[in-house]
Amino acid sequence: MNYNALQRLIFHTRMGLQEFLYKCGWRKPLDMELEDCREVEALTDQPFSINEAKDGDLPILDSRRTALYCGNGKLRECNFINAVIKRKNIIRAYRWMKERGFHTYIVDYATPFGWLALETLVDLRGMGERFDLYVYRGLVHQRRKSYRLIPETGIERIFTIAKADYRYDLYGNEFVKVILPHVGAICNWRGIRIARCFAVSEPLQKS
Repeated sequence: MNYNALQRLIFHTRMGLQEFLYKCGWRKPLDMELEDCREVEALTDQPFSINEAKDGDLPILDSRRTALYCGNGKLRECNFINAVIKRKNIIRAYRWMKERGFHTYIVDYATPFGWLALETLVDLRGMGERFDLYVYRGLVHQRRKSYRLIPETGIERIFTIAKADYRYDLYGNEFVKVILPHVGAICNWRGIRIARCFAVSEPLQKS
C-alpha cells in the first residue's frame, strides 16, 4: 500500500468513525469541532482564491505548448481496475509531450480519467517536474464520477484542485471558445491527438 492509499484509508476511517459517533448521539469536544472547521475553511479558501482573477487576467495559452487531459465521463474509460495502467499512460503521454516542448497542461477534473490525470500531474510536480497546471470542470457537480470504488470526499477534491495554478469557471460553449482553440494536443483514455496544423514529429525548440 503506497503513502497516498494509506492517507485515504486513514481519512475515510476517521470520517466514518465521526459519522458513526454522530448517529449514536455522541458529540466531539468543542475545541476539536472548531479545529476541524478551521481546517475545512483553510482548504476551501485556497481554490477559490485561484478564481479571483478577472477575464482579462486569464492565463495566456500558446497552442504549441498547451495540452489538454480530458475524458468523456464514462467509467469504462478509467476505473479502479485499469487505473494503474491509465496512470502509466498519462505519465508516458506527459513525457512524450514534454520532449516536444509542451509545458502547459489543462485538466478536466470532473471525469474519472481527468481526475486521475490531475492526481498524477500533481504527483509529478511533487517529484520535481516543472510545468503550468490549469484545471476546469467539464461536467456539472451532480454528474461527476470517480475512478475509485470509494469516491473522493469534497475536502480531498478541494485540496487537490488547490494545487493547480489556475482554475477556469467555464461551462459548455465557453470551454470551446476559451480553451479548445489554444490546445495543440489532447490526451484521453485512447491516447494522444495532435492538432493537424502542428508538425510535432520533431521535438519543438524550447524557449
